[in-house]
Amino acid sequence: VKVMQTMASFEEHVEEARSGFQCLQEVCGQVMNSEKLISILEMVLNIGNFMNQGTLDGGVEAFKFESLPKLSQTKSADGKTTVLDYIVETFIEKGERETLFIASDFPRIQESSRTLIGDLMS
Repeated sequence: VKVMQTMASFEEHVEEARSGFQCLQEVCGQVMNSEKLISILEMVLNIGNFMNQGTLDGGVEAFKFESLPKLSQTKSADGKTTVLDYIVETFIEKGERETLFIASDFPRIQESSRTLIGDLMS
């Protein structure tokens, strides 16, 4: 009976997995090709290097994604402005406000976030 149930639902499961992989592949391509994301990450790197100038952490060519939440936690000398605030203000002052609307580069991101890799593998 279980074999018959598996056979009956096999094509459906294959199509679900195929659809999930295609969505993930599409979003990964969007992430890799997003000029807005590149601009934002370059700004984060440049600011991090400026803040760490003169230390062993200054002048690096990369950063860990785990450090991104610190952008909203690290404050300036006045204790009010965060690094994230500064980044947003800098893009606006440069006339690049559109860069901040990064979600438009990833139209299927919500759909892909509901895809569980474990489900695709089983």
